[in-house]
Amino acid sequence: MSHPPGLRAVLVRHADHGWLADRFGSWADAHEQARAAAFHHHAHRQDHVISHAALRLVLARTTGVAPGSMVFGHSATGKPWIDPADMAPPVPAFSLSHSAGHSLIVTSAREAVGADIEMQRSDHDWPRLAPLFASPADACAISPAATALLACWVLKEAALKLTGEGLSRDPRTLAITSSGTDRFSLQGTDGGFPEIHARLFRWPVGLHGAIATFKAELLEAIDIECAPLRPG
Repeated sequence: MSHPPGLRAVLVRHADHGWLADRFGSWADAHEQARAAAFHHHAHRQDHVISHAALRLVLARTTGVAPGSMVFGHSATGKPWIDPADMAPPVPAFSLSHSAGHSLIVTSAREAVGADIEMQRSDHDWPRLAPLFASPADACAISPAATALLACWVLKEAALKLTGEGLSRDPRTLAITSSGTDRFSLQGTDGGFPEIHARLFRWPVGLHGAIATFKAELLEAIDIECAPLRPG
């Protein structure tokens, strides 16, 4: 079994996938189990459990490796990858993000990928938080203005998950420029950072998402699957 060309993206609504919480215990490794146990709030723990079980299921259907048999490794900054020992090349790259009862899972046959989602919430004071991650020029590159800061956050998060740096890198060192409708490029303001291409997505429930790659052409034909995953 092989990954289809390009990027595959799946949006998972956790309310439709409670059954995945039951599979998590038999599929997850010690690292995933420990992270789940560290959550104090049930809703946050459930988001983690369902999102990671969904990731294993999506990858299993791509690679032919059983969900509970897949082995993950992690870089020094925490970026996960699949151990290639038990599968034929190419080993797919992937990125997972979850927020407010939803997960976005993006896989790629050969190219690195980063993804992030965030729910628009009234208790997030984005103008107050903006100096921690954005510049005025970043927000001006994105429309509509009402959600520009939220969009800026998911674009930068996706880019930093692509590189594997996460928030070990100051997001203010990434500059966002528009390259078309919902298409953006991100470049480092401190040098030594490759150009990143990203696409912004919005859903009616108030969810914002971004997918980032090093190759702009991979963003042109993404069809995000929203149908519920099925057991088996």
